[in-house]
Amino acid sequence: MSTVRALRRGIAKYMDYYNNRRCHQGLAHQVPGVVFTAAAP
Repeated sequence: MSTVRALRRGIAKYMDYYNNRRCHQGLAHQVPGVVFTAAAP
C-alpha cells in the first residue's frame, strides 16, 4: 500500500508543479493556473 500512496503523492506533486509553477510556451510563458483563473467568469 505504501507504494501506491507514494505514487499518488508523486503524481500530485508533479501536477501541482505543472499547473501552478511551470511556465508554458503555448501560454505566452504563463502558468496554466493563472491563465485558467483569468479566463474564469
